[in-house]
Amino acid sequence: MESQSASVEYRLKDEKKEYFKGLGLRVKRVREEHDLSQAEYACILSVESKELARIELGKSRPDIKLLFKVESHFEVNDDWLMTGRGRVFEKENWKETIENDLQFLKMYNRLEDAGKKRMINVIKVFLQDEYLERQELS
Repeated sequence: MESQSASVEYRLKDEKKEYFKGLGLRVKRVREEHDLSQAEYACILSVESKELARIELGKSRPDIKLLFKVESHFEVNDDWLMTGRGRVFEKENWKETIENDLQFLKMYNRLEDAGKKRMINVIKVFLQDEYLERQELS
């Protein structure tokens, strides 16, 4: 009985490992489809480049916030991201979205510290308003 239990446990560990490997490959595919370097992608997803590399290899589990950013920022079909089934992208205008984001990041990097602080405050207000809107819709 114990050997059967150990066998099931071992198989579940393998399945879990394979799932996260596939999830990492899907996260990587989104990056590659957008012609982004790991550093650019990591910056957009607010994660360290080394951690992103581990996620893409299936050696680290992405947290739910990162997966939500991949889905919302890159307009990725959540079913595809989680399971590999269905269409990859919800919309076809993803290239324009990425180009706009990269332009924004370049502009932000040219700002002095005071300008960066103002920009962050504006973004915080925008995100708070968006969050409140979603709460009202729920």
